[in-house]
Amino acid sequence: MTASAPAASAAPAPVPWRRLASVTWRQRRSALTWALIALALTAAVLALIGVTLDNVATEHHDIYALAVQPWARYAQLGMALTLVMPVLAGVFLGAPLVARDAENGTTMLAWTQDASRTRWLLAQAVPVAVLLSVAAAALQLEFGRSPGFRASLGLIRADLGSQFDWSTEAFTLHPLPPAGWTMLAFSLGVLLGASIRRTVSAIAATLAGATALYAAAALWRVFYLPPLHRAVPARWSGPDWSYYTGNVDPTRSRGAGPDIIHTAPGLPDGRLLTWAQITHHTASWLRLHRLSLWITYQPGSRYGTFQLIEFGWLTVLSACLIAAAVIVVRRRSAVAP
Repeated sequence: MTASAPAASAAPAPVPWRRLASVTWRQRRSALTWALIALALTAAVLALIGVTLDNVATEHHDIYALAVQPWARYAQLGMALTLVMPVLAGVFLGAPLVARDAENGTTMLAWTQDASRTRWLLAQAVPVAVLLSVAAAALQLEFGRSPGFRASLGLIRADLGSQFDWSTEAFTLHPLPPAGWTMLAFSLGVLLGASIRRTVSAIAATLAGATALYAAAALWRVFYLPPLHRAVPARWSGPDWSYYTGNVDPTRSRGAGPDIIHTAPGLPDGRLLTWAQITHHTASWLRLHRLSLWITYQPGSRYGTFQLIEFGWLTVLSACLIAAAVIVVRRRSAVAP
């Protein structure tokens, strides 16, 4: 008679996501509470300014009467908040997420429990990223619904032309881009915090990285889709010329006009003149040869599409950053160096 081998112990069941989310809230409730309070105060200030702008416009019976009111300048406050909020999310919430736990030694306990490191990090990062993105989109919706704010932005657009619509400040005034940028800055902070594991250093790196991405996006945004080319009527005055943007692209989307990338005079068959040729000939010669002004531009009808494209690549890049953070966490020791 032989003794039977003891049955292999069953593998422990994975910790439910609900319990992990509960632990995340208990750990991060202080930071999240202050972040939500800051968002609520910002929303209240924007609402107060928006109501004041609307009242001023109603009293003057002319929306453009806001041009002589100092309240019109507060439209720039909304644009500044749009640019700053994502960076603040990455700096104060994303970067310390893993770095602070590594510094305090919390990872020595958290990474040795039943929950795997992957589930631990995903439970920590994903709910916070989604919450911040939704809050950023809601704040932009409030900002965009105020007629006073829209009027004050219209005054800025009247001064700067349709190019203002495609600037970083104006492009991110709609809900999707701020939500995407908030998600990206937070994810970047999580990755850098997991890699550096020093809170102050991770904050500085996140600030630099988010700023660099902002600057890069401002340059490549206009090439999300191939630009269009067409010839438009122009007035010649020596080496200078002027034209009406309505001749370039009469369509508008969300109030946005075309984004003019490049202008150059050329022959009707599309051959462009060099700058030396332009300065060598007089305005009368230019008019005599019936030159055309060739415009390279993005039409205003693509404005909404470009915002969807930007939100799409920001979401994909954010997911890649979180995945990279998971790989870093799985390969690192639970003790900070």
